[in-house]
Amino acid sequence: MHTFIFLLMIINPGIHSSWTITPMPNTDVCLKMLKVIEARGGRGGGYNTGECIEIKTSEPLNSAMETLKGGGQ
Repeated sequence: MHTFIFLLMIINPGIHSSWTITPMPNTDVCLKMLKVIEARGGRGGGYNTGECIEIKTSEPLNSAMETLKGGGQ
C-alpha cells in the first residue's frame, strides 16, 4: 500500500472553476506550500482555495494521479 500526499488548488470555485493536483513529498511540506500560496493571494485571479489530501492506494503515483483527474476506472 502506498500513501501519497497531494496539494489540490481550486481557482474560482463554482461553475467555471479550474483546479490542479500537485504531488507533495509529505504533509508538512504540503501545508507549508499551501500557506505560502494563500499568503500571496492564491494562484491566478479571483477567489482561490486549496487543501492537502492524503490518498492510500496500491496503485503507483501516475495511476493515482490519473484516477484523481477522472481518467482512471
